[in-house]
Amino acid sequence: MFEKKGYSITVGVPTADGGTKRQGDFGIDVEAKNGKEYLGIQVKHWSMDVGFEDVAKTLGVAQKFNKVIIVSTKSGFTSQALQHAEKNPYLIELWDSNKFKNELRQHVISSTNIEKSKGALPKDTKNES
Repeated sequence: MFEKKGYSITVGVPTADGGTKRQGDFGIDVEAKNGKEYLGIQVKHWSMDVGFEDVAKTLGVAQKFNKVIIVSTKSGFTSQALQHAEKNPYLIELWDSNKFKNELRQHVISSTNIEKSKGALPKDTKNES
C-alpha cells in the first residue's frame, strides 16, 4: 500500500548479508520513505485492543523515524493509547481496522476488485480517526 502511495519500502530488518529478517525488528515491521517522510510502521494482528504500553514501547525504539504508524488490523486501541496519540500527532498515527481498510480501498483496491472479493472489505466504512 505504501508503495502505491509513492514510498520506497523495506519489510523487516536488513541483515549484514543483504537479506531481511522478521525477528528482532524492535516493533517496526515496515520502513517507508519518500522525499518528505521516513515512516516506521508496526502491524498488530491482535484480537484485543493495543494499549498505551505497546505504543510507548514502539515509539521508544523508533527515534530514527519522522513518524510511527501502528496498525491494529483486527481490533482497535485503548483510550489511553488514543489519548497519547492525540497529544503527539506529529509522532504517531494509530490506524484501527476501519482506517486500514479505507487506506487499502483508496490506494490499492479498485472497486472492481472489491466486488470480486465478495465483500472481504466492507463497501463503505467511515474513518473515525
